[in-house]
Amino acid sequence: MSLEEAEAIALFYNATVRAARLRAQIPVVAARKAGKWDNPEISGDVLRIMESVEEPWIIGSSLAFTIPISGRLSVERAKADAEAHAAMIEAWSIEQSVLKDLRGAWIDWQSRQRALASSRRTVEEFAGITGITTRLEKAGELITAEGVAFRLAEARAKSDSARLASEVEEARHQVLALAGLMPDAPITLLDEDAPTDDALVIERQALLSGNPEVLLRAAEYDVAEEGLRLEVRRQYPDLQIGPAYGREDALGRIGVSFSIPLPLLNRNGRAIAEARASRDAARGAWEEAVQHALAESARLNAKLQAAQQSQGLLSESLAPLATTQMEEARRLADQGEVNALLLLEALNAQRDVTLELVNAKAEVARLRLALKSLAPEPPPALAEEAAEK
Repeated sequence: MSLEEAEAIALFYNATVRAARLRAQIPVVAARKAGKWDNPEISGDVLRIMESVEEPWIIGSSLAFTIPISGRLSVERAKADAEAHAAMIEAWSIEQSVLKDLRGAWIDWQSRQRALASSRRTVEEFAGITGITTRLEKAGELITAEGVAFRLAEARAKSDSARLASEVEEARHQVLALAGLMPDAPITLLDEDAPTDDALVIERQALLSGNPEVLLRAAEYDVAEEGLRLEVRRQYPDLQIGPAYGREDALGRIGVSFSIPLPLLNRNGRAIAEARASRDAARGAWEEAVQHALAESARLNAKLQAAQQSQGLLSESLAPLATTQMEEARRLADQGEVNALLLLEALNAQRDVTLELVNAKAEVARLRLALKSLAPEPPPALAEEAAEK
């Protein structure tokens, strides 16, 4: 399984992603039913005249329909649509978070896998050289302390290999878990280098239109804005009107009944004030998300440049020098001129530089991942809406 395949599998089988999508369906389904007219109301009265009269009963009934002259129904639909949109963005944001964690776990597995391969090569080199030093020690051409130093270094290399093997298996389980697969799934992860570009410079507009946190806060601000509009609309009354029928003194009567509240004492002031404060808080959260995204982009770019320089120094300078030192020490050993300290130092230097280079590449990959995660490619619908705003 490659990383690209693991990402596709995670979008279908990761439990967190599936749960987020199901939660997002709640406001989506609710939005389809929002903005409906209120049910009509039927009312009736039955009165009896206490005096002795020929027709003592007075009967009346009416059917009232609420006419939304305030316009609140259209605002209710707009608010429900905004809530559905925010829910979809939140689900997409969770998808991106899971994919980021999966890619990070893959980088950890890949770096530990490569470190394990390097450690095993070092163990093999120690095994070959320790055989030579043991023979020289028995022949009296190498002091015991030098022979012990080689065996100690070999034991440490074996211990490092065992520890790295355990870490590789742990990282593999983490990858499978994030992909939504069982730990015992018979899957081999493919150690392939992902294609990279030379520079990662995220423009401000890309952050505003693609950053999950910014998009989510913007959607929440839209919900708060529509909520304020709805509370403002609710201060205006709706008209209730409908046919009415009554019977009194054995005479039937028919007409029209209507009622409308007078917004004189309570103009929904408290709800409007709370909605306005919520709208302002949502805008503040959006501004905070924008500032954080811009600052994080600058910080990660600076760290990435430093990490790339460190990787370049290791691969272009230190690694070739360590290789040259090891080749020279091995050539002398093959000729029978064993310099124990030089050979041991060359082995340790080659091992250390190789591991540093593996870790440096992993750090660059992590920083690139963090930088790309600031502005992933949003779905077309979300991108179009962000561009309009």
